[in-house]
Amino acid sequence: MSKTILQQLLLAVVSLLVMAGGFLALEFALRTFAPQPPRGFSDNLFEKRDGLTFLIPGARGTQYGREFSVSIEGNGHGYRSGTWGGNADIDSTLWLFGDSFPFGWGVEARQSISALINESGIRCVNFGMPGDFFTDYTSRLDLAIATGKLPTAILLLVYDNDFHLQRNPRWSSAAGAVSPPGVLRMNVVPELGSRELLLKSHLIRLIGRALDKLGLSRQLAAVTGYKEARLNLVRTFLPIHRRSYAGSEQFAQSRREFREFIGKARGVTSRVEIIRIQPLFITGRDNQLSAIELLRDNPEDYDFRKLDHELSDLCARAGAGYRTFKVDNDHDLLKYYFRYDMHLTPAGHRLLTNFSLDALHRQ
Repeated sequence: MSKTILQQLLLAVVSLLVMAGGFLALEFALRTFAPQPPRGFSDNLFEKRDGLTFLIPGARGTQYGREFSVSIEGNGHGYRSGTWGGNADIDSTLWLFGDSFPFGWGVEARQSISALINESGIRCVNFGMPGDFFTDYTSRLDLAIATGKLPTAILLLVYDNDFHLQRNPRWSSAAGAVSPPGVLRMNVVPELGSRELLLKSHLIRLIGRALDKLGLSRQLAAVTGYKEARLNLVRTFLPIHRRSYAGSEQFAQSRREFREFIGKARGVTSRVEIIRIQPLFITGRDNQLSAIELLRDNPEDYDFRKLDHELSDLCARAGAGYRTFKVDNDHDLLKYYFRYDMHLTPAGHRLLTNFSLDALHRQ
């Protein structure tokens, strides 16, 4: 090997070491002087009580994703401040139940559906909590009924994952010196080994947020890990639409729990409305095929109308109203859904609010 090649190799190694040293120095400075919130929720925000998840009263933190960074605060009832419209006795017109959508995932409290409903003049108490399922909705309804106050109407927002019985694997107890026993931690992006450790760096995340602002994130999705995160979400939700799933014991059990909630709600008020939020990745045939292609499945194995038909019939028999909230394919879908997180944007919450008010005002 010639002397010139050795010099070039040595120069390349030294350059890489200098770049790595610069990266580490900048990362240390950012962690020290400009700390970033965690990907997901800040620690010490949630706790478990009697099998249910609550926000710790008075706790403050951040929910951070590539597409949003919003403040979270727990009120005295263990729910999100700014979304709770009733008093200590839960005296209200409307009780709202559901998981991350009524909670206001990815939006500020004032932008959530319950805050917007309250602005319309209907006092709405929001029992929404990420990670809940039908049994949790029923338990929260029992606690609300125990206060002695009854609403004029009950609204339940359901999402396709409600019909999966498996609990969200990303919720985990985080007992230790930093997070006391019973406190929960949630990460939005699944662990991806050494690559995820790099992606958690402050510098990389700040660069990612800058690229979001410039509209360049789509081209870098595969590099940043969000394509993998989206694929994991599709793996969780899409099997519900397999033709064989409607006949499964898992679906039968979730339907029984769904009917139990409606039955209990109908014992409280005659006005029970169910709204199913249709996921972004099955809105329109193009998105359906794209999601199926991600899993390398056969499109003929899926029926995307069957769930709606099942739920519509079930609600009609149980005496509850039923509607599906979906954004028409002719609209700019990404105005209403976060691209990678797939929850509703502030514009999506406004659209859902108007849709819900229309359902509530329907005779």
